[in-house]
Amino acid sequence: MSDFWLGSSLLILLAMVFVLLPVLKRRQVSDEGEVERKALNVELFKDRLKELELELEKGQITEARFAQLKLELEGNLLEDVGDDQNTASSGVNTSMPLVIALVVIIPVAAWGFYWKWGAYDKVVETRDIAALSGMGDQLSEGMPAADIDTLLGQLKQKLQENPENIDGWFLLGRTQMNLEQYAEASESLLQVVKLLKQRGEGASAVYGLLAQARFFQYQQMTEEVKQYIETALQENPNEVNSLGLLGMYAYEVGEFKNAIGFWQRILEVAPDHPSASAIGEGINRARMMLASQSPEGATAAVGQPIAESAAPSSPKAASGPQISVLVELSDSIDVSERGNDTLFIYARAVNGPKMPLAIVRKQVKDLPVLVKLDDSTAMGPMAKLSSVAEVEVIARVSASGQPTPNPGDLQGLVSPVEVNSAKEIIRVEIDSVIQ
Repeated sequence: MSDFWLGSSLLILLAMVFVLLPVLKRRQVSDEGEVERKALNVELFKDRLKELELELEKGQITEARFAQLKLELEGNLLEDVGDDQNTASSGVNTSMPLVIALVVIIPVAAWGFYWKWGAYDKVVETRDIAALSGMGDQLSEGMPAADIDTLLGQLKQKLQENPENIDGWFLLGRTQMNLEQYAEASESLLQVVKLLKQRGEGASAVYGLLAQARFFQYQQMTEEVKQYIETALQENPNEVNSLGLLGMYAYEVGEFKNAIGFWQRILEVAPDHPSASAIGEGINRARMMLASQSPEGATAAVGQPIAESAAPSSPKAASGPQISVLVELSDSIDVSERGNDTLFIYARAVNGPKMPLAIVRKQVKDLPVLVKLDDSTAMGPMAKLSSVAEVEVIARVSASGQPTPNPGDLQGLVSPVEVNSAKEIIRVEIDSVIQ
């Protein structure tokens, strides 16, 4: 807070200049006037003395009279000079104590009044929240748990002291979402909605984030989630958080054409969206999934081409972690008549939403098959393999061709798998039937 005190000190110094300058200037003017009066008295003395000397030469006055008048004239001069010196001394004695008093009183009074009626606590709070906000991106990037708890504890303490701080509640909600604390994030975001309503401000973006938090908390599209999405889109039909969630859910349930539509809409209304590249990749994957179901449907869903910056037309190597997965069929499972059934191979978080973070689509006739899961095979732009530390790897045979499991589907699972240290091939054996 040193810059705050430095700034306030400079402002007080400026105020002192405006107050003291007239006092000092008045003293300077007074000194100059007294010098002029003293010089005038001396000149008058000299002129009167010359007149007396001239009268003496002409014989108009006697020597005794001349001496008497000269003595009186000199006495008057000394008296005038003495009065001037007393006046000047009085001016100095009057102005200097005033200057000293103002130098002391002004800063003491200013800081005292500010401490009593100012908002120093708000300055400190704003600085603390800004500092925590600047560290927000580190919370999901390997920061020690003790440090995270300390930061969150500081932020919660600030919000207890000032529950009307919208920025603080929003930061807490976003941080809790990054930590996959979705229930707590929902409560924090509800506080933001409440405060925005009290101010008469729109809350569409917060409703969109709230819908995401509840979706990940419940791991399904509940009526509450739908209500939050509906409220967000009523306030702002182009609210990107809601559109992103709708696209992700549509992809998850196999409605690839709808997913493409929602994600394309985000790129249309927010071409500079931070996740524009990932959204474009998600659109391309949805098109490929749609093409594998129906080439005609894929053609109808293509629409306008995605900008090259948002969705490169050619595949590119993933820069994040990769998991190599070998999928085999157990001898106890008979798939002799299911060769064309769809085989989904995917990874999802061990703790948290069960939405696939990376997924590859094959057919049973391809077994055994070796695939790689990475961020380039992410199911959507909002969830990637690189965003978690551990996953469970699943291979599932779907008779319906849809990603959602159904009774009669075949499945194999390996859990947990460490994402950043999975250097060996993970072997998954399909050995069970979903009831």
